[in-house]
Amino acid sequence: MIAPRTRIAALAASLAIVSLPGDVVDLQEGAKLPTPDDLRAFAFSAGEVPGFDASAQQVHVTAREISMLPTFALVVPNTPFKPGRQVALGQKLTRPSTGLTPRADLRLSITLFSDPSHAVAHAVSADGTVVQQDTYITRGDGSKVLLKAGTRLHSRALVGPEGEGTFTGFPLGRRAWMLPVPDYRSWIPAALLRVLDGNVLVKVEYSPQAYEASAMGLRVPPLTDEVLEVVEYAARLGLSKGYMALLDFKRLPAAAVRVGSTDVRMRKAPDETVFAPAKAVATALGGRMERELGMVTISANGRTVTAPIGSRELLVGGKSVSLPLPVLFDGEEVWIEKKALAKALGVSLS
Repeated sequence: MIAPRTRIAALAASLAIVSLPGDVVDLQEGAKLPTPDDLRAFAFSAGEVPGFDASAQQVHVTAREISMLPTFALVVPNTPFKPGRQVALGQKLTRPSTGLTPRADLRLSITLFSDPSHAVAHAVSADGTVVQQDTYITRGDGSKVLLKAGTRLHSRALVGPEGEGTFTGFPLGRRAWMLPVPDYRSWIPAALLRVLDGNVLVKVEYSPQAYEASAMGLRVPPLTDEVLEVVEYAARLGLSKGYMALLDFKRLPAAAVRVGSTDVRMRKAPDETVFAPAKAVATALGGRMERELGMVTISANGRTVTAPIGSRELLVGGKSVSLPLPVLFDGEEVWIEKKALAKALGVSLS
């Protein structure tokens, strides 16, 4: 977990999480995938990830059949393979150079599978992804000098247990892998995060541009807590976008539910899952909702609930409430499965 210098990291360090039983389900096999054009509608817009610009020319959507298991699936032994289809959105965001801050690129991909075969998902996660890593030597005064540029580090290391988790320590998806792991942050000038949940795989890669530092040679800006939190926020948005594309969320029928003296419009999925708008529910209960990047805090009915975007659990009072589907965010409202939100807040939402 990141050293608690920022508010998000401090909040993570203060929560003692005890899991409670809950119904957790994935989407069904043979899920209907969105068309490439429908998935393109979920591309990141300029400023959606703070500090990063977006261009329509940097968005690529592909669809293909998966008929054989790639070699990289060997990282998941004894996992059955099932052929299926996938549709994927790839995009590059750029943080422009400003003053002493050099340019940085953020590459994102959202892959949706018709069949939640973890063998295939792990294989795609590891397949053909590398990060450029520079090697430094450390002087006696603690400064670093570039020794060798261009060492290639393969991201299949992300599927190992040493990198499992998130940069902030908050839950994200069914499984998440990060690089660098906390113990090695000092020598890896790039950050990667992979998230696997049901039919959705998200990959995020952050790479800053090296800059000239007089006689010191090329240097790469160090990773800070703030950078890692932004990278994680992009992954949380990616998982949310993937699920909203799979659910065709914008077209889900509305269902009015009485909350206090207010009728709150919720969304009902075909499997009868009902998503409640967290801000509207909190307001109807006389409370409030706040969001800082991917961390959402709901205060109502004398309780405070932490709902990380993309998480499969809500955190309240040192315990957790499981969710059947991740917390979703449409850019304005946070959507949480109704029964779990009611349980976390200690209210009735019927």
